[in-house]
Amino acid sequence: MLTDDRLEDRASGLVGYPDLVREESGLLTVVDFKTGLAQGEPTEGQRRQLLLYAVLVQRWCGRWPDRLEVEDLTGDRWPVDYTPLAAEVALREAEDAVTSLNSAIEQGAVATLACPEPETCRWCPYRTRCGPYWDALKLEWEHRSVRGTIVTAVSDGELANVAVRIESPRDAMGEVVRIGGLRGVETAPDEGAVMSLVDL
Repeated sequence: MLTDDRLEDRASGLVGYPDLVREESGLLTVVDFKTGLAQGEPTEGQRRQLLLYAVLVQRWCGRWPDRLEVEDLTGDRWPVDYTPLAAEVALREAEDAVTSLNSAIEQGAVATLACPEPETCRWCPYRTRCGPYWDALKLEWEHRSVRGTIVTAVSDGELANVAVRIESPRDAMGEVVRIGGLRGVETAPDEGAVMSLVDL
């Protein structure tokens, strides 16, 4: 049994930490634990993650897993369909993605790789600075994110209150939103400056 150990494929540079790898009744199973409350059928992203774990397990023990599964907080499990060929294809796609990213970084064109989607962007730590995110953002994404021009700003040295004329989400453009209690703002932001806020 292997739990949360670092596995590596030195040839490709792929590294991962499968939650659980175990053999029961001769069947080698890789399980990925999910903490969300509404798991349901595995997403394509979850399937891809498990396919890459399958590659790592094969490199680690010389044997392909018999099963790939996602398990939620209640202990319910969902199998993920896979073949060793599909896992190898996922590895090649990951390698191609890394090559494209490195090339885009060298050319200063990282934003061209962005594919904004509600779930893809929801927890991304770079969204405050991501132009494609702000261009694509809609109210229906329910991200509680706003980008716009500061109309008024007041700070008491610890907290700031601002009014922002919305530029994104585009379907709220022109509206003014008032945001109070911003922490870590020692001086009031400049009126007319652009401010990006997420998880309001």
